[in-house]
Amino acid sequence: MKNRLRVLIIGLISLALYSCEKNANQIIDTKEFNGPFLRGYNFSPSGPTVNVYVNDIKVTAIGSTNGKEATAGIAAYGVFPTTNSYVNLTSKGNVTVKSVIPSTATTNPGVVTSTINGDLQEGKYYSFFTCGLYNTTDKTTSSVILEDKIPTLDTAAAYLRFVNLVPNAPNGYDLVITNRATSQVINLSPTLAFKAASDFVKVPAGIYDLRASSVGGTVINRTELTISKSYVYSLITRGTAVTASTLAIDMTRNR
Repeated sequence: MKNRLRVLIIGLISLALYSCEKNANQIIDTKEFNGPFLRGYNFSPSGPTVNVYVNDIKVTAIGSTNGKEATAGIAAYGVFPTTNSYVNLTSKGNVTVKSVIPSTATTNPGVVTSTINGDLQEGKYYSFFTCGLYNTTDKTTSSVILEDKIPTLDTAAAYLRFVNLVPNAPNGYDLVITNRATSQVINLSPTLAFKAASDFVKVPAGIYDLRASSVGGTVINRTELTISKSYVYSLITRGTAVTASTLAIDMTRNR
């Protein structure tokens, strides 16, 4: 009996050692795909709800309950993802980015409203915007891709950049912000043309009033905007210069 038990124990040990040796020879690829990373904005004045496609692959995954593409997408002045995150793309290098009306929409289903080519590099962050005036005859608008050069985390301050997406203000816009507590005035950006963006600028956390001005044109104000430390933000002028009610300064977090 003891001999049988001894043989059984030796056999189990041998099996365990063989299993360890076999597993040691397995090679498991755990490398994560690292971007590029993309956010989509639908800022075309009077434009329709759209989804974003990169190389004909839909990257704005709006949920569906019936197995068909949802009629919902990125609505006017919306962003995807809605949190301060990005979509991790599987395509990189020279890509084609499109905005497309959902295939189940009641009006103009599946119509491509804008197309733009871009060089999206692995590990970098980008924002895609529809932003031109929407042509109701051709069902088209224009778009732009901007690199988001997100700065290193600073736990004592915030970072802001300015993006001008008002398509019909020929003299562009600048942006000045004022800290309500200290009265400090910060010229965040000189005048920017349509589709241009400033670099990210470090600013103290606080509550700010914003003023975007166009020479000989309109002024866009936003008051009591809270800027928190450790965060990175984009401040974006949008709307159409000929309709004051559409003009606004939008704020989204990049981190």
